[in-house]
Parts: sequence; C-alpha cells; structure tokens
Amino acid sequence: MGQGGLGVVPWGPLHHVLGRIGLESPGALLSVPLRGADREVGHVWILADGRRFGDLDLSAAETIMRRANAALATAERYHHAKERAFIDDVTGVYNARYLLATADNEIQRAARYGNPLSVLFLDLDRFKSVNDVHGHLVGSDTLRALARLLSECVRQVDTLARYGGDEFTILLVDTPHDVALKVAERIRSRIESHVFEAGREGSLRLSISIGVATCPAHGSTREALLDAADKAMYRAKSEGRNRVCSADDLGPSARSSHD
Repeated sequence: MGQGGLGVVPWGPLHHVLGRIGLESPGALLSVPLRGADREVGHVWILADGRRFGDLDLSAAETIMRRANAALATAERYHHAKERAFIDDVTGVYNARYLLATADNEIQRAARYGNPLSVLFLDLDRFKSVNDVHGHLVGSDTLRALARLLSECVRQVDTLARYGGDEFTILLVDTPHDVALKVAERIRSRIESHVFEAGREGSLRLSISIGVATCPAHGSTREALLDAADKAMYRAKSEGRNRVCSADDLGPSARSSHD
C-alpha cells in the first residue's frame, strides 16, 4: 500500500488476486499509490476496461494522486492536533478532558447493551514526599513510569487517563465489579513491588490506593460513577493506604483528606 510509482501494470500478481474474486481478464491496470506525510497510505488501481491508458490518463491520475496525498497530509495534521489536545503532556496517556468525554460514551454504550462498566480511581500514596525529597524532575519521571505500568495492566479497549496530579483513572469496559476488584488488586500489587528510579538518589518504592465503582450499581451517570470511585479511593486512604476499596463499602465517613 502506498508503494511504488505511478504507472501502468500490464500483468502481474494482482491480476491473479482479482481473478480469484471474480474479476477475470481485467487487462492493464493503472497503479496510483497514495501516501500522506506521516502514516496514512493507500493505493488506487484503475482498470483499463479493454482500452489502453494514454498520456491524458496518466496526467489525470497524477493530479488525483497529488491532491489525494495533500488531503491525507492535511487529515494527518488535524488528527495529530486533535490527539494532542487529549494527551497529558507529562505522562503521554489521555488527560481528564478525554476521560470525561469517553466516560459519557461508555456509560451510554453500557446502558444500551446492558454490559457493566467499571471505574478505577487511583492515587499514589504520599507522592508529595517524592517531589519534596527528590525534586520535581524525579516526580515527573515517576509519574511517567507509573503510567507505563498501568498501561501494561489494562487492555487496549480500556481507557487510562491522568485525572490530575498523581491521580489516574481507568475505565474498564464490559467488566463486572468483582473482576474490576481483581484488576485493581493486581495493579496495587504491581506498584508495591516495583522499584522506581530516583536519579542520583538511587531508587524508591511507592504504594497506591484504588477505589472501584461499577455502572449502574454505583451510578448511572458520569458524575455519580466517578464520584463513587473517588470516594472509595479516599476510604482506602483513610484505612491505611496501599489497598483497594469497593464503592460497596462506602459509609458516611468515607471521604477524608489524602496525600
């Protein structure tokens, strides 16, 4: 796709492929490769339909190719600009803006098909001390390392986003509450055992507190669902940190300050 140059192909392997799908004896083919500035590629094959391609055909195809390539490049630039608006500058994962829009879409999809949607709200324990002791550069490196670890713990269909500061949120599609709790525990254990780099200071170990909520049991709107997961995370903090807390266990004193 997108390889080669503009030209007429009198006969070749493509003819055999076309024959297998029922297009017998297509004759010569006009090859028009397409390529954007970055990664978008394509190919147009024009059938001769029993006639020969002339200079006018080649000129017209070249015009089409040039304009198509320009359009692909423009589409790529737009895509990259839009993507950057939804990407967190520090960690490279999605930001809160993307999370909120995606949460609305996933809640609607879950309601339409009757599938569960679970949310994990994660917060590093005592992360402020990392910045205070090791500096903000190490703090940023730590957040990037954490984002990589979290990415390895979830599926491609799930959404990982930095909610703000050292808080992250994960949307687990088609995931019931009991499975989400297991995912959260796996993440907690992974973070607890990981050795983070701390520059000249050597290394450091961290723990994480996680709150888990599931739609529709703990909320059928974005605000309610995220709030339930957030409150569950606060409860995990209040109970000693480095633990997973379910929204099922929330009580009137669930919210408390955390660091």
